[in-house]
Amino acid sequence: MLAQSALLRTLRLALTRWLDGDEERLVQLHGTPETSVYVGHGKPWDRDYARERLAGWRTGFRRQGFSTLKLMTANGSEFVGRAGISWYEDAQVHQLAYSIERSKWDQGYASEIASALVGWFFETEVGERLEAMAHVDNAASLHILKNTGFREIDMRSVRGEPCRFFQMTRADYADFAKARPSRKPTS
Repeated sequence: MLAQSALLRTLRLALTRWLDGDEERLVQLHGTPETSVYVGHGKPWDRDYARERLAGWRTGFRRQGFSTLKLMTANGSEFVGRAGISWYEDAQVHQLAYSIERSKWDQGYASEIASALVGWFFETEVGERLEAMAHVDNAASLHILKNTGFREIDMRSVRGEPCRFFQMTRADYADFAKARPSRKPTS
């Protein structure tokens, strides 16, 4: 099998397109109450729901050239999760998202891909503002967003659950990259 080309690469990770059959990877990623509580409809994903989400991400990618993509190790040997930037028409905002497979938590993958996506977003001039959100109880994501340079803008309810919303503007990104050159994302 030929290795799939990466759309974005970091030292340890590669973002690639979804393939037929990848809904099984999403069921593995979000198929338990613990791994689905903050994503999608907040319930464990089954094949049908995973297939529906994949169809939406593929459509988004065809329309905008970016969306939520499959996250693999740099050599393509292991599935790590999903990550990307999506355009939300109803809110008129680009939003960063990532989910890491449970067995790969606490290895810095979410921070690495979040930084790379932020860099890609602003360096390729996709937009002027990027938003992200995390459930108030998702301490890991809250920590990652703050350390990546996002600043909190408000708290909103999502599916009846309290979520903290963050944003980064082009000016915020430039200031963050200048203040922390060693933390500047790679792309």
